[in-house]
Order: sequence, then structure tokens, then C-alpha cells
Amino acid sequence: MIDGVRDGKFDHAAFAKRIADSDYAAGTAGYHHLFARNAHILVEQTRTALLRAFDHGDRMMEQTSLLIQNDGDSYFLPLSPGQEIVHSSRAAERLHGAFADGVGAVAKALDLLYRLFVYLVREPFGSAELPGKLYFPYNEAGKDYAPYPKGAAEETTDLGLVDLPYALPNLAPGSFFSLRPMRNDLTHNMMSGHIQPSCFIGCGTALVNEIPIRYVQAVAPDIDSDGKPLKHDYVERFFKQQRDAAVLLHDLLEELALTTDHSLRWLANRLDQRLARSRLPRRTG
Repeated sequence: MIDGVRDGKFDHAAFAKRIADSDYAAGTAGYHHLFARNAHILVEQTRTALLRAFDHGDRMMEQTSLLIQNDGDSYFLPLSPGQEIVHSSRAAERLHGAFADGVGAVAKALDLLYRLFVYLVREPFGSAELPGKLYFPYNEAGKDYAPYPKGAAEETTDLGLVDLPYALPNLAPGSFFSLRPMRNDLTHNMMSGHIQPSCFIGCGTALVNEIPIRYVQAVAPDIDSDGKPLKHDYVERFFKQQRDAAVLLHDLLEELALTTDHSLRWLANRLDQRLARSRLPRRTG
């Protein structure tokens, strides 16, 4: 029936009428199927967001490669050893755009991963009702970390920090540092440091230990000790920290991949343990 909704065969009224039938009442096979189908959809949504995040990383590297190759000197004139220029072009704009899109996609993938987590660990287990709007519960240093939804808690059979350190319940304080402020800046201010982007292109400077190779560096805005963008009443962004945007996005993607992998393995163990308990013979007498 969920596939029928996807294919346009059920509108809201028809679906509501069908789901009210007795064969979809709580505890029936139809209801359990609905729960499992929604779990599958949440997994697919998370997978799609994950792939899109990595696609933005690939886009950023593609534009970087175009600038480094500079075929036919189409972007800039040849550089002398030790020379660095500030460069603006459509390729530079696409490079920064991919970075901004990547930041948003990493945050969205984490939000969807958390929605799946809540759906599978909340009580009562097996409810097919989809969770409402949720945001990833960043484990910020000095603040309480509460990843479990109301009514759910850690269980003795859960895999801990030693086994799966990147699983959602086990994340260390400071994980995904500065991601939430960057995501908010992107959402509300269009990440203003990247609206009119430029990048540094050089050859054989101190940045590459004076090795005679060409490089491209896009710089992300400076942040404070809490990961929030540094700004002044007269200036929105600073770039003194020289935070390499490509390295930053790469690290976020790597952390996202580990968190997704460990969290799914953690959930698989939680479900296996729950299933094992449900099969235990009941004591009599």
C-alpha cells in the first residue's frame, strides 16, 4: 500500500480509509508490514542523502582539478615558482557552491540518520507512526548529550564505545565540530562568505613546502572556540585562520561515513537482541 501511495494510486482520503480497516490494526501482520516498510523508506532516505553529500564532495574536487590543470591557460596565465594569485571564475564559484551544498547535505544526512534511529529505538517498539521533524543531537562539549527519545534508554546488550565509537549513542563530545553553526549560516545567511567566492591558486609557495607544484585553496570563514563564525558589526566574515574548505568537507564526509556505518551496525545489534529476547521460551509455574 505504501508503494501505491508512491505510485499515485492512493490519495490522502483513500489511504486513511484503507489504514482504518481491521487488517491494519495494531498487532496485525498488516501493521507490522507498515512498520517495516516505513523503516525501509527511512533507510533509503538516509542512503540518498549520504550519496548526495559525497556527490557534492566530488563536484568540489572536479572544479579544483579544472583549475589545477588550467588547460590552455584558460583560467589564468602561467605562474612563476613562489607566486600565488587570487582567482575568480565560474569554476571558482562552482567550487564554493559545491562546498556549501556539501555542508548542508552532511547535516541533512545526519538529521535523517537520527530520524531512523528514533524510529527504531523508541517505545513502544514497532509503532509505524513516522517521527516528526527532528534534528541531529550534536554532542557539544560542556553540554548534556541526550540522543535517546523519551521512553528509550541504553540497554546492557548495546554495543558500546569500544566496539562502535562513531555510533550515534557513543559519539564523543565535539563530533562534527562547527557543522551546526555552518549549516545555520548556510540556511539563514546563504553562507555569505561564499556568495562572491574566490580562491587562491599558487605554485611552489610555503603552503606546499616550496615544492614546485600548483595548488588551489578555497578558504572557509574563521570560527570561534564554539565553532560559530567570527564576525564584526562592520565585517561579516574573516579568513585569517586559512581553514581549507576542501579539507574541511573531506573530514566531515569521513566522519559522516563512519557515523552512518557504526550507527547502522549498532541498530542491527539492538534489533537482533530484541528479536532474540522475543523468542525466549516463557517460564511456567
